[in-house]
Amino acid sequence: MVKITVTFGKFPSIEFHSEDIEKIEEMDIEGNKSIFVILKDNRKVLLPISKEEFEKLLAGGEDINLEFSL
Repeated sequence: MVKITVTFGKFPSIEFHSEDIEKIEEMDIEGNKSIFVILKDNRKVLLPISKEEFEKLLAGGEDINLEFSL
């Protein structure tokens, strides 16, 4: 189980675990790859990284801390 912590600027962090993920949907926003991580509790987390990048991080087996500036 991998713990994922996502922070956008000064907003509170969002935390979830790999086992909470229902599915990952790829998006293209103005030429930039992004993903929607849809959780089993119906929360949706938009991340400005590609599905491949995110899956590589998950496969690493270590906790993930993603920080993005707004």
